[in-house]
Order: sequence, then structure tokens, then C-alpha cells
Amino acid sequence: MTMNCSDENNLSVNRSEFDILQMIRGVCQHIMAPIYHVTGMRSADGLHEQLIINKGKGPVVGLAWHPFKQTIAIIHRNDSVHLFDLTSETWCPRQAVGLHHEFQRGITGIAWCPTGSAVLAVGCKSGVCLWRLQFDVHPTTSTKRLHPLIPADAQGCPQAWMTLLRAPQLSHVSHFAWSPDGRYIVAGSSANSTLVVFDVATESSEALSLSGGPTHELKFSSDGMFLLQSFKRGGIRIWETQLWNSVLLCTKRPAHSLTWLPDIRLFIFGLEGESRIAMVQMTKSAPCLDTITTPLMKLDKLVTLGNGASNLSGIRQFCVSPLGDRMLVQLEGSSQLVLYAIKTKPLPEFSYIGPVYGPMHTTHSSNRKTSAAGPECIAFASQFDKGALACIAYDNGKLSFIPMLFKQ
Repeated sequence: MTMNCSDENNLSVNRSEFDILQMIRGVCQHIMAPIYHVTGMRSADGLHEQLIINKGKGPVVGLAWHPFKQTIAIIHRNDSVHLFDLTSETWCPRQAVGLHHEFQRGITGIAWCPTGSAVLAVGCKSGVCLWRLQFDVHPTTSTKRLHPLIPADAQGCPQAWMTLLRAPQLSHVSHFAWSPDGRYIVAGSSANSTLVVFDVATESSEALSLSGGPTHELKFSSDGMFLLQSFKRGGIRIWETQLWNSVLLCTKRPAHSLTWLPDIRLFIFGLEGESRIAMVQMTKSAPCLDTITTPLMKLDKLVTLGNGASNLSGIRQFCVSPLGDRMLVQLEGSSQLVLYAIKTKPLPEFSYIGPVYGPMHTTHSSNRKTSAAGPECIAFASQFDKGALACIAYDNGKLSFIPMLFKQ
């Protein structure tokens, strides 16, 4: 099979308009360069590059599980995307270059369409690249888990079409989120306060008028009624998606790891430099935006082990399993993850289970010292019947798949 991403008929982009837009942005950046140099300010490209650097030093900068299949999409630092199917143990595309395109530069995020089709969105400097994949053995629109998404006898690349979702108001996409019904993609920028809603079917877009600065993260609630938007300079804006009204929650530090817990109108998040977890509950259904904020919650035995001492530092990231049963937490500067069980009654309680260690790697120096690889990306599989399945990408390029077997 051949990948059709180079076919002009399969690329829903008006090249002339896009080239003009890119040329104008390039001229503006050239004019502003001396000002950035004198004042110490960063250009839009500089801010975007720093965002990617902050994701870590390893080759893998992002992970995304398919919503119904045991298939994971992986972002490589060279701006390519690779797929691995655990059921068939097959990589796709087989070529090392992966899914790539000239418009797919400066990748910051990746997510499958939540409705189960083989549609993969990739956030980058130009906008949101929408890949539509088709394999010739089994229909990719089926949500049945009897067959792998990528068959073992698949040869080479799937048929792939890329559509670039872009808007005049949007560049340097820092984060995006699918609506649960797969109809919309909301994208934010690392360079300005723009927040754009794309209609995937019509490829049309509309900008939201309120924001609070460059977007750090976006997260829809499971019913699609609320959207969270955190900002790099601190604060969380809660949007209701019927009339697109919003309310701004002030936080002294930037928020990260935005997570809605299942079946309740409650979300948790971490704060930069903070070792405790914050929790906010919506008091009523949308469009009401009233909230109750609970005190920061301390996690038991959350420590960083180093030089024989225990030094508590801020949470770098955490990830919660789809059913809300398990949570993996990483502290800043730590090479290990800590696993917690979650019980909701009615507010969530976190119970310490134990540490999760990664692979060791050996240096090439004469004494050949070994050290633990550091985790950089964490993602739980959307479907796993026996409990939870986590994929962890480490800074040495290795991926670990960790099944957590427990009774539901």
C-alpha cells in the first residue's frame, strides 16, 4: 500500500492562500527580530520551540491511544507520527519516516477521534493536521475489538489523507481537544490568546472572544458540556459549550494535567511547583458555571528518593485511567512514577499502591555507570477489560506497557 499524503487531491488546503499567510508571518517575524533581541522578548516561534523543549529531552514527545483498539500513536521529536498495534504487534507505517508532511512541523499534541474511526489529529505550528487512515483488511470504522486496527499482514503504509485545519487567527497550536462526539476540535495557541473551534465536517472555524493568554491545556468533560482551558501564566477558564459563556478561576501557579473524573462533575489538576492536587466541583449541570473549590489534597508517600534522602518537590505530571481507578504521578526531577488507587465517596480519595520503576540504561563511559531512565509521557489505554493498561515513554526512547490487573 502507498501513502497518498503527497497527492494534491488528498490535501484539503489552498496552497496559495496558505503560502501567502506563511509569507506574511515570516516578514513580521523578520521585522520584529531586532526588537526581540534588544528587549529579551521571545518570538512566536521561540515560545513554540520552548514548549516542545519543556516536554523533555527524549525522542518521544507524545502518546495517544485509540478509543476502541489496542493501538497507540506516538509523536517522534523529528515531527513524524508512528502507530503500534499491541494486538498484532505491528508498527505502521513500516518505513522509519512515519506519517509526515511539510505542514506537520513543531508537533505539540496528538489525539484520535473519540468516536472510534481511524482519524488522528496532530497539533503543530501550522494548525491541526487531520490524518484519515484506511487499512485494506478490516474496516477501521468498526468499534468491535475482535480485530486489530493494524492487521499483522498489513504491508508498508496505510492509505492516508491529511487535511490541515487552520484559521487566520490561529498559529503555533499549543494544545487541542476533541469534543466527545467527534464533531469539533478546539485549539489554542502558544503565542497568543486565540482559541478556535473547528467544525471537522465542514472544516469551518470560529474564534472565541474571551481568553486569558497563551493556552497551556484544553480538556472536555465526558458529556461535552464543559471545556477547561488552562493558561501558561496561571488560571483556568471553564467554558460551557451551549452558549460558550465562561468563568475564570484564578490560580497562583500554572495548572497542568487537567482531568475530569468519570461520572461526576468534578475535575482535578496539578499546579506547577506544588506537590498537592487541586480539585474543583461543578455544582450544577451546564450552562450553570457555579463551582466549589476544595482544599489542596496531599498524596500519601509522594517523595523523590535521591542521595538517601527524601525531598518533596512539585508534581510534573499525572495521568488517570479512563474509569478513574488508578493514577500515575511523577514528581519533578524523579525517575520513578508512583501509583495510586482512586475511590470516589463522594469526593475522590487517593490510596498509595507503590512505585513504578522504568528501564535502566548504561552510559558509554569507561566505568559504564547505569542510571534509571526518566519517564516523559504517560497514557492509559482507553479499553482494557481486566483493569488498566499504561504506556510510558522514557527519555532513552523505550516504551513500557504496564498492565494493572484488578477487579472493577
